[in-house]
Amino acid sequence: MFGINGDDFQKVFADTMKDMNLKYEKSMTSVKIIEPELEFYISLQSWIGGGQIRLRSKTNHELFLRIIREVKSKEIKPNYIQPVSFLFF
Repeated sequence: MFGINGDDFQKVFADTMKDMNLKYEKSMTSVKIIEPELEFYISLQSWIGGGQIRLRSKTNHELFLRIIREVKSKEIKPNYIQPVSFLFF
């Protein structure tokens, strides 16, 4: 994901988990869904507006893809640092 606001992404992600009725634990770099069991990494670089979500566990791949589709379908505020930096460099 590119050009996203990190704080808004976290809010949208939490809303998505709530909408899907998924209970989860969040650490600095990973999210663990309790039932069904699923764990993935989230890496956000808010200063540039980029992020990456990677599946850690090999199970429940379909649920992971559903979560990604739900997050992408919601509006996330943009981060304008990257486009503005291209104008000046």
